[in-house]
Amino acid sequence: MNFIQLAQEAEEKISKEEEKLAVRKSELDKKASEIATAIETLRLDNEALLAKKKELQAREDEVVRKESNVAKDFNAKSERIAAAGDRAEAEKARKEAKEHLDRSVQLLAELSKRELALSKRESEYRDEIKQQIASKMLGI
Repeated sequence: MNFIQLAQEAEEKISKEEEKLAVRKSELDKKASEIATAIETLRLDNEALLAKKKELQAREDEVVRKESNVAKDFNAKSERIAAAGDRAEAEKARKEAKEHLDRSVQLLAELSKRELALSKRESEYRDEIKQQIASKMLGI
């Protein structure tokens, strides 16, 4: 084997290795491109998920706000119902108190009439006794 033949074999080996390296480089470039595409897809998906998360958080905040308003409305309605019940009870108590007051005024008027009648009878009785005493003294 001579030097030229060895050089040619070495060059063929180098050429084959360069072809293998070129194929390998092409495969690696293709994989790098696929990985870059996958990374970009994942980045876009992540951005979409973050946007969806923000949207869901906004919806949850809105639901919480509405639930709070519903609870406030329910409490206010309960308080209005209780107040209406209290007003009804107060009105009933007021009516009962008015009836008692009216009855008391009526009884007081009757008592005043009786007292006036008693006072009048007492006055008439005194006058009659004075007349009897005067007639007995005068001998009539």
